[in-house]
Formats: sequence, structure tokens, C-alpha cells
Amino acid sequence: MDRMEFYRLVAPFVTSFKDGHTSVSVELKNEDLEEYVRAGGTFFPLEIATIDNRLYCKSNPSSAGTIKRGDEILSINKEPRIS
Repeated sequence: MDRMEFYRLVAPFVTSFKDGHTSVSVELKNEDLEEYVRAGGTFFPLEIATIDNRLYCKSNPSSAGTIKRGDEILSINKEPRIS
């Protein structure tokens, strides 16, 4: 299992804690990151704001990302966000 596979396995579990102090991240080597981006990979927004129990994008480091600042996050990986 590589770093991204592990992250994809663990991240939903950590997110389910709904604790703003608990997070998981993946550290990629520059070569791995460049390959990921070249292959069309994008990043989940680094900053999310919660307003009235709704999630909004504060920033997205992926210049090719379709999620823009101010967009509401309605689902993650096609799974509806559970309040």
C-alpha cells in the first residue's frame, strides 16, 4: 500500500470524528506530487469554513480544481455530506 492508498483508507475514518482538532495528511515526495498532479490529481481544499452546520471552501490549492472559494461542499467522493 502506498501513501495515497493509506490516506484514502484512513481519511474518511478520521473525518467521521467531526473534531476540528483531528486531521490526517499525506506527505508526498516532490516527484510523487508532480506525478499526481500530471495525472490529473487535485487536492481537497486546505481550508474549510463551517457556517450553520454547512461546509464552504475557503481555499483550494489546485489551480485546475473545480471547487472555488465560497462553494458549498455538498458531497465528498460522491458521498453526501452527513450533518
